[in-house]
Amino acid sequence: MDLIRVVSLISVLSLASVVPYSEIETGISSAYDSVAVDSWYESGEDWDIEKDKEKGPGFMYSSDSDLYIVGETDKNPMTYEVGETMTFTLAAYVEGKVMDIQYFQYRLYADDGTHSSGLLEASDGTATITASCSVPGFVHLKVSPCDADMNEIRGDNIIPFEGGACAGFGRITKTMPEPEDFDAFWKEQLSLLDGVPCNASRFTEYTNHKYTDYTVYDVSIPCIEGSTPVSGYVCVPKNASPGSLKIRVIYMGYSVAPAVIRPVPGYITFCINPHGIDNGMYDLYYKLLEANELSNFGFYNNEVPQDSYFRNMILRDIHGVRYIKEAFKYYWNGKDLELQGASMGAFQSAAVASLIPDDITKVTLEIPWMCDLGSENYGRLGGWRPKYCQGLGYYDTVSFGKRIKAPTEIIAGLGDYTCPPSGVSVLYSNLMCQKKITFTQNMTHEKAPVLKLSYSH
Repeated sequence: MDLIRVVSLISVLSLASVVPYSEIETGISSAYDSVAVDSWYESGEDWDIEKDKEKGPGFMYSSDSDLYIVGETDKNPMTYEVGETMTFTLAAYVEGKVMDIQYFQYRLYADDGTHSSGLLEASDGTATITASCSVPGFVHLKVSPCDADMNEIRGDNIIPFEGGACAGFGRITKTMPEPEDFDAFWKEQLSLLDGVPCNASRFTEYTNHKYTDYTVYDVSIPCIEGSTPVSGYVCVPKNASPGSLKIRVIYMGYSVAPAVIRPVPGYITFCINPHGIDNGMYDLYYKLLEANELSNFGFYNNEVPQDSYFRNMILRDIHGVRYIKEAFKYYWNGKDLELQGASMGAFQSAAVASLIPDDITKVTLEIPWMCDLGSENYGRLGGWRPKYCQGLGYYDTVSFGKRIKAPTEIIAGLGDYTCPPSGVSVLYSNLMCQKKITFTQNMTHEKAPVLKLSYSH
């Protein structure tokens, strides 16, 4: 008996039935939503991503007692030429005021293979450092405050700077060639969905949530043979008129967790679980899966592309789109169908948008994962992702991106080295559709900046 069935049986025996989770009983709070999408940026919520100094330091994710470092370049960090000097100005703040820090510790890396580290002496709490990159690519700067004895200060209330700048944006190219049979491979995989009915085996109204203006459904849709089903939550505004709603499909980040409930006014939203596992179970169900059957999913068995864990994930994602269009066509306006995801969710969004391009009208990719796989083999700063092998060439987000037709927006961080900005830039350059990209200084994969300095192209 496989682990999913064992854990399900444990849950059934202990509860007498599969009971949706209770926030009180399991300790899951609304904050869990952002963990499940693998990003501080909560999918479905709009964030003003223009450069915004008016609110001042400390307006996001910072308490009055936090000491945080703000870093800013002498010009738009995306506009440097190859070999041009980049000047960073750094200052430490507490309660919105510059602190008289005497020293900073820095670590500097670049896509040309150079790196350095050391101390910066500050004047009136402000220090500068210069960098450059001799090839098209990025520099990655990390800065922490030091005490008067030049020792690095660490603590839960210390927020270091982690950002960077780009040389030769637009000239950064994909490092590994795309498989010649990329399109033929995916045509064959999509054919597996032919004849698979879009009928839910479970369609249950879920009432244990806080969104009183929405009806929420827990759904499960059988997919191809050998795959788990499509599993997720559908949210529909109450009292919606026929044909009045757009559809937004939301894909989740790297996690083993239930789908999230993500209502959006004017939309039917469908958050699809990446694994096809049950939603609304106790924490033990997900923890055991993460420790056993789904441990390090996607990081092995990638040599043969048909064997990759990501194949069935993507096919479930596409089947979910087909389902939501048909099952909720009474409320759908028949036109607007958007995809959104963060990290691995962005990877999934790009894959779906490329493989059924005529169905999709808008794509939002937040901190996109799996871009320009294998680039670290060519000297670029690497990220956190599976080690490149030939089979993974069929799963590069850059290759998916060049086939997207719908308008696409990318949101990325200059300090994100889970999903390195070089790969994200290659993705953007390969988009052949209407597009926009916004990089934010001091934004990493895990955290938002305290002072938002964003630059769009």
